[in-house]
Amino acid sequence: MKIYVNANESLQNLIKEAISDSIAEWGEGGINITLDKCDSGVKVSSDGKKVTLYYSDLTSLLKGIGIIISKGEAKYETEQTLKYRQLGNMVDVSRNAVMNIATVKKFIRMSALMGFNALNLYTEDTYEIEDEPYFGHLRGRYTVAELQELDGYAEKFGIEIIPCIQTLAHLDAIFNWPEYAPYNDTANILNVGLEKTYELIEKMFVTMKAAFRSKQIHIGMDEAHFLGRGTYLDKFGYEKCSDIMKRHLDRVIELCRKYDYEALMWSDMFFRVCSPNRGYSPDIQITEDVFNSVPEGVNLVYWDYYRDDPKFYDDMLTIHENFKRKVSFYGGSYTWRGFAPWQPTALKNMRAAFSVLDKHELDVVFCTHWGDNGNECSTFAALPTIALFATGGWSDDLSDESIAEIMGIFGASFDDFMSLHMFHKPDITKAEFVLIHKYVLYSDVLQGAFDSNIPDGLSEFFGKVSARMKENAERNPKWAYLFESMEKLAHVLELKADCGKMIKKAYDENDREKLEYIANEYIYTLISALKEFRYYLRKRWLSDNKAFGFEVQDLRLGGLIGRLEDASLYINEYLSGELEHIEELECERLPFIRGTAGGLTHACTDRGWGKLVTFGRL
Repeated sequence: MKIYVNANESLQNLIKEAISDSIAEWGEGGINITLDKCDSGVKVSSDGKKVTLYYSDLTSLLKGIGIIISKGEAKYETEQTLKYRQLGNMVDVSRNAVMNIATVKKFIRMSALMGFNALNLYTEDTYEIEDEPYFGHLRGRYTVAELQELDGYAEKFGIEIIPCIQTLAHLDAIFNWPEYAPYNDTANILNVGLEKTYELIEKMFVTMKAAFRSKQIHIGMDEAHFLGRGTYLDKFGYEKCSDIMKRHLDRVIELCRKYDYEALMWSDMFFRVCSPNRGYSPDIQITEDVFNSVPEGVNLVYWDYYRDDPKFYDDMLTIHENFKRKVSFYGGSYTWRGFAPWQPTALKNMRAAFSVLDKHELDVVFCTHWGDNGNECSTFAALPTIALFATGGWSDDLSDESIAEIMGIFGASFDDFMSLHMFHKPDITKAEFVLIHKYVLYSDVLQGAFDSNIPDGLSEFFGKVSARMKENAERNPKWAYLFESMEKLAHVLELKADCGKMIKKAYDENDREKLEYIANEYIYTLISALKEFRYYLRKRWLSDNKAFGFEVQDLRLGGLIGRLEDASLYINEYLSGELEHIEELECERLPFIRGTAGGLTHACTDRGWGKLVTFGRL
């Protein structure tokens, strides 16, 4: 598809750059676009070849170009208006993977064509701070110059980068260094009773001010579950969590005002301090003092990714309004569930949220892409949910067809991207297997902690998945690198799903011929597949991210390979008589959760995986 826009050279060059990741090419002889101004939103009128695009600002102009590419040479008229002051994405660049500069720019261009006008780069410690050499050291942190470059690039496409940091908790990585031990309260939480803590936080503000033009800053402050229960308690004695939180927030807001910032912050801690089980739900009775504890000028961010009931979102937003402060909504794309996103659930839940957002007259809506436990999933794999926010931010049409149309701008098939969910839900069972692919990948073949939960036929199923991913790569050449790595993962799972059960069965039956085959042929076929997967995962990683963080994948996969080599060694030593028995294989296979033999359940989340498999939660 060729498009040509009748405009001045500067605007033409901008549009040429904006469409560089799309299926469109710049040139005459295709769709000819004439531009005109309007008071608000975007309006497009097309006879198939000649198109008139009416736009009100840069965001609506680029949204209009995206609409034209998505509809091709059809005849149509459409009019849309951005429903929120800011519609954005939040990309996690702290959980192991740090998007490289070229990829952030690609994400900015794609976002602009979908009609987004804001972006958060979620940086816990992945940015430099002057005179703090250990802050973000060996983590792929951005330099101030890199952030300035990205800020200028985003502005060119009508997108505001809003700095997004943490000023209370979620600072796990800095506490790996002895340098920051004196700042620690407990877990990943800062000791907010110390004056030097505020000196460090002020340095964070200095960096953000130097890097970004935005007058807004996201200060984090979520999930500080044990605030005041560690070294703070030892030094200052017991205080109510709500009192500590209020005093700390007041101090941070003072810094916001000093640096001319409007603050956004996660709202959950105002609920958790009133909840006996640290919950975040509408049934919590928030006390008047907590309602009154939020300083003026704070924009409360209600985040929720897990509900499919519109009433839940409606009730939570109503409670947020009782704080008498600005309220924003951040939904999520489920990129934090292993190597593949959990898209059907993300779409279902976010449709429920969008059904009530307009009722509450929100002016800021974001889609978050978290990377818990290693950031193994590509943010681009969540294109269906990103496209849902893109269409929901400009219209009331949340249909699969509308999502597919937006994804088509970038040569991405809705059905093929949705098929990544096969890694979570095999078609051989009605149960939802949360993280089934990760359990299979990392389950120890000798200990077999999850073997009793692996259903029959899973190996054959992942063989089908591998074939599907190969077809996806062929049908989506712009995204082949993504599907190729998933094809290789599926092949590993095809080989590994039954490996532990095969070993145990052959050992229990004293089938020495089968054990010899497993030890000297099957395991090494699996190791070869793992090495191939690692190669393609690295290829995908370095395409999207800085190199830092891949060492964690190397250690995980390398440890898995080493353990498989050990399994081969143990079996051969057993067969030769050097070992009288293999201790791990003498143990009974118990279900991960009692009473769930034959199927993992929703309770088997990434947290459960982290407890049983000896790889830390990042």
